[in-house]
Amino acid sequence: MPYIPHTADDVRAMLDRIGVGSLDDLFDEIPEALRVDSLPGVPDALPEMDVARLAAERAARDGAPLNFIGAGAYEHHVPAPVWALVTRGEIYSAYTPYQAEASQGTLQIMYEYQSMIAGLTGMDVSNASLYDGASALAEACLMAVRAHRRSKSARILMPATVNPAWRQAAAAITGGQGLKLEPLPFDAATGRIDARALEARAGEDITAIVVPQPNFFGQLEDVDALTRWARANGALVIAAVNPVALALLAPPGDWGDGGADNIIGGSSESASPGTGRPDTGDLLWGGDADDVVTGDNASLANVGAGLGSVLTRGRGMTSERSILLLDLGDSPASGTSGKDVIHGDASTDVILGQDAPDRVFGDAASDYAEGGPAADWLEGGPGSDDLVGGSSTVLTGEGAAAKGQPDEADVVWGLAATSLMLLKNEGMLEPYAPKGLDRYDPRFRDTAQPPSWVGMDAWVAALCFNTVEAERLGLPKPASWEDLLDPVYKGHIAMPNPNSSGTGFLDVSSWLQLFGEEEGWAYMDALHENIGAYTHSGSKPCKQAAQGEVPIGVSFAFRAARLKEEGAPIEVIIPEEGIGWDMEATAIVKGTDKLEAAKTLVDWSVSEKANQMYNEGYAVIAIPELAQPVKFFPENIQAKMIENDFDWAASNRERILSEWQQRYDSKSEPKS
Repeated sequence: MPYIPHTADDVRAMLDRIGVGSLDDLFDEIPEALRVDSLPGVPDALPEMDVARLAAERAARDGAPLNFIGAGAYEHHVPAPVWALVTRGEIYSAYTPYQAEASQGTLQIMYEYQSMIAGLTGMDVSNASLYDGASALAEACLMAVRAHRRSKSARILMPATVNPAWRQAAAAITGGQGLKLEPLPFDAATGRIDARALEARAGEDITAIVVPQPNFFGQLEDVDALTRWARANGALVIAAVNPVALALLAPPGDWGDGGADNIIGGSSESASPGTGRPDTGDLLWGGDADDVVTGDNASLANVGAGLGSVLTRGRGMTSERSILLLDLGDSPASGTSGKDVIHGDASTDVILGQDAPDRVFGDAASDYAEGGPAADWLEGGPGSDDLVGGSSTVLTGEGAAAKGQPDEADVVWGLAATSLMLLKNEGMLEPYAPKGLDRYDPRFRDTAQPPSWVGMDAWVAALCFNTVEAERLGLPKPASWEDLLDPVYKGHIAMPNPNSSGTGFLDVSSWLQLFGEEEGWAYMDALHENIGAYTHSGSKPCKQAAQGEVPIGVSFAFRAARLKEEGAPIEVIIPEEGIGWDMEATAIVKGTDKLEAAKTLVDWSVSEKANQMYNEGYAVIAIPELAQPVKFFPENIQAKMIENDFDWAASNRERILSEWQQRYDSKSEPKS
C-alpha cells in the first residue's frame, strides 16, 4: 500500500493541467541509454522481520571490536530509563524548538541538566551546553578576558595536557579576537603540567590558566596547587573537566582557595541520546566572574554563542544604570586587600547595572587603583570582578529588608537618590561630607549637614522615536507628553513599570509634579490606553524602539543616545513640558567597620576624575563646569529638567507605586 495521498483522478488532473501524458513523460529528458527497467543485484522486497534478521546477521560478522579512540570518546552504558525518557514525543522532537508550544521538552532538559551540572561542579551558574567541549573552551577563554578587566594582556596559559583537538579549536575561534593562547609544557615523567615552567611565569600579567581534570593523558592534576598559583598571580582559573568524573573527584568550585572561576566540560558520557550531538559543551561560572552576568538576558547571550537558557542567582538583572553595594574588604591595617570579596548569599553584596562596565568600571577601574587615593587598600579599584546586577527598585526593597544587617555592605554606589532617601529615613546611612563637595551643584547632594548621600550624575527621561517605523505606520513625531495621548499611537508605546524600574518611577513622579496629582493620574489613565506594554527595565522600551518592535519608547536619554550612536534609526525627543530626572548617588552604610576606607572611596567618587568618567556617558554631572557635550544628547537638556522634589517623591513612593499597580499593571510584561 503506497503512502501517497493522491488518487488516480488527482494524478490525471495534475498531468492534464501541465500538459503531460503520463508520469513517465516527466523523465523524458533522461537519455534512453541511462534508463533501466530493473536493478540487478537488488533482491525483492522483504517483510520487516526478515530485514531485521538479515541486518542482525550481517552486523554479527563484524564481531565486537574494542573502542580505542579515547580522548573523551568512550563506550559507556546507557541505562534503560534514559532511552525510555528521551524517546518520549515531547523530548524526542525537541532539538529545534521553533514553536513555544513544542519547546517544553527542551526547557525541562535544560533545567534538569543545568541543575545537575551546577551541583556536580559546585558553581553558581550553568549554561545549557554549547556544541561540544572544544567550543566551550574557546568561549571560556573569551569570557575570562571580558571578565578579568584588571588583566590587560589577554594571555591564556594553555597546558599541553589539554585535549589537542580542543586546543586547536580554541585557537581557531579566538585567534582573530586578540587572545594569546600560550602553551604550557607537561612533565614527561608525570604526565602533568610542568610546575617549574608554570613558576617561571610568576609575576606576569596572565589573564587565566586552563586546568584539565583529568587531563588528556588520564592523569589527575594537582588542581589545588594550580588554583592557588593562579590566585597568587592574579589569574582566573578555567577548569576543563569530565562531568562524569566529578562524581568521584573534588568539584572545581572547591579547588584551592576560592575554587575555579570558569568551568568547561565535555564528555560523551553526559550527552543524552536525542540532544543531537555525541558530546556536551558545558560552560559554568561563579565567584569572581560574576561581572559577566550583568544587565538583562540579552547581555547574557553575548557571553558566548549558543549559551541557551541561563540559570542566574536570584537577582532580577534588569537594571539600566550603575548600582553597587560594595564591601570594601579589609583595610591596610589588616595587611590584606579589598580583593577578598565574597559573592551572592555570603557576607558581601556588590550590585552593578548593565551600562556601568562600559561607562565607569572598564579601564577607569584601573585608573582608580593606580591614581586614586584608595590604591593602598582596594586592589584594582572598584573593579567588575566584584559585581552582580540589580535594578534600583529591587535593590531599594532589598536594602530596606536588610536593615539591621550592616555587614551586608559598606558603600552604596550608584543607587537612585530617591531610593537613598528612603534608606536614610530608615537610619541606614552614615552622614559624611566628602572632600571637594564645595564644587558640587547643590541639587546633587542631601540637604542635611553633613549629607547622608552625594550625587554623581543625572539620568533624564526621554522618548526614543523610531523614524522608520513611524513613517511605515504613518505616525507623526510627538513633541510633548500631551501628544502621546493621540489615539493614533494606540498600542505603539512602551514604557517601564515604575515598580520594577527607577526610570519608570521618575516618569510617574515627574508627571504628578508637572500636572498635579489629580491631572497627573488622569494623564496616566489616558496614556494607558495607548500603551502596548509596560516593561521591567528602563532601557528596554528604547531598545525595542531601536529594533523596530515599537515606534515609541519612554526611556532615558543615556540609552537613547547610546543606541543612536550605534546606528539605530531613532530620534531622542525631550518633551516640551519638561522631563523628570533622578541622580545616581553614593552613600556610606551605617555601622560599617571599615568607615575610613568607605570615606576614602566616597572622597574619590566626588573627585574631578570621577566626574569626568561619569561625563563619558551622561551629559549632566555633579560638577557642572566639567561637563562636556555627549554625542547625540539633546542640547540644553538641563533647561528641561523639572524642579524635582526628591523628598516628596521619596516619602510618597510606596503610595504612588501601589496606586499605579492597581490601575495599570494589567499591561505589564511577565517577569522573567
